[in-house]
Amino acid sequence: MFLYKRPSTVILVLSFVVACLCSYFSIGFHHYDEHFQILEFLNFKWGEISEDILPWEYKERLRPWFQVFLYYCVLFPFKLIGFKNPFAFDFILRLFTSTLHLLSLISLLPYLKRHLRDQKLVVYCFILLNFLWFVPYYHARLSAESMAGAFLVLGFSFYLNSLEVNKKGALWSSFFSGIFLGASYLSKYQLAICVMFLWFWSLAFKKNEKTKIFLCAFGIALMILLGPVIDLWGYKEWTFAPWNYFDINILQGKANDYGVDPWWYYFNKILLKGIPPLSLYIFLSLGIFAFKKYKHPITWVMIPFFLTHLLISHKELRFLFPLIPFVPLIIFFTYKNYPSFFPQKLVSFCLVLNSILLLIILFRPAHSALNLYRKVYQHGVRKLYYKDVNPYQMTNLQVYFYRPEGLELIQRSETHTGYVFRSNFQDYQRVKEKGCEIFFLNYPSWLIKRNDFDWASRSRIWSLSYCFVEQ
Repeated sequence: MFLYKRPSTVILVLSFVVACLCSYFSIGFHHYDEHFQILEFLNFKWGEISEDILPWEYKERLRPWFQVFLYYCVLFPFKLIGFKNPFAFDFILRLFTSTLHLLSLISLLPYLKRHLRDQKLVVYCFILLNFLWFVPYYHARLSAESMAGAFLVLGFSFYLNSLEVNKKGALWSSFFSGIFLGASYLSKYQLAICVMFLWFWSLAFKKNEKTKIFLCAFGIALMILLGPVIDLWGYKEWTFAPWNYFDINILQGKANDYGVDPWWYYFNKILLKGIPPLSLYIFLSLGIFAFKKYKHPITWVMIPFFLTHLLISHKELRFLFPLIPFVPLIIFFTYKNYPSFFPQKLVSFCLVLNSILLLIILFRPAHSALNLYRKVYQHGVRKLYYKDVNPYQMTNLQVYFYRPEGLELIQRSETHTGYVFRSNFQDYQRVKEKGCEIFFLNYPSWLIKRNDFDWASRSRIWSLSYCFVEQ
């Protein structure tokens, strides 16, 4: 009963604990853009690197600086007092982004209370919103998709609260909904589709709320005007990045250089990455909800965005990440209204599976290279010898954000006195035979020692060791 009466003191605390855990352990990035176009852009604004080594998107002036500007402001007090630990910065930014997502879900509570009308159902829905297995991982990402999704939910909830509740402050809620929706667009330009169709929905079904609709549009317009000003701060010259993005990626077809995918790509990826049978329920819920609730604002937000991405030749699952916050809502609403589609035994199995996956996702890094970088930083390495693979190079770009100040990377084919990095099992074995002290392995040492079916020889075994080799 206490859980039902005080969700704010139980579920919210648990949600924040989960956010802290995932922010700490889920280090690294889901996609390279999350690092090179956010953290390295931030590194550039700090004066740590030159613009010559930034990715091509900087030179073409097509990435928004809004998210980088927010992170710059968050970390400014720490930089001001001379704090420099990049891994602490990484954690602070992840926790900030996760907390922003949590606040966006809290903003949905008034909407849930109005439409569910049962405190117990509100609690269950809020649990699903926070603890569906891939949600904390998504919340902790520093990607544009994650930031855009948080602001989209904030704008969505503020807008619906203003339209459905005629109380003092509703006009301000409309205005701030426009600010948040505009912020989602400035974080990821594709979110213009969601923002536009949410506004169209209000024109179609809330015609009597013209003042609130106008105030929302006014807030959106202010943020659109703010975009070039923030981009001036980033690019040091006036430019209109949304047009640059559309021109280069769509009109000139630059995005197709990264691959062209069939229209059914997303159906296949969601089914596999979402983990059956959980992913089957996602498909089932989305289909039923879109068909039965075609006038619902969530349908108007999600379906045009999804259909547009089906038409775009280059597809990646992360492009749909801004819609993730609405997925638990749709699953819950569908389960509540059409329980016959959800056999109880299968639901129980999905709950157990979800709990297992959630525990795994909380404590595993998003990219294993970050554990290596952290060891290099902790040991104060100033010279690092590598043979074939430079650990600080990815997709032909150099990683600088996590690199210790003054670190020298030296390519040597033979084992050398000092800190040595090796990228495969055979070289790791040779280093071990020389009696080098192993500081880091990206797999448990006992697992590598067993090496059943010689799996290690076919895997990428990263090791960091200190060797003393007689000259």
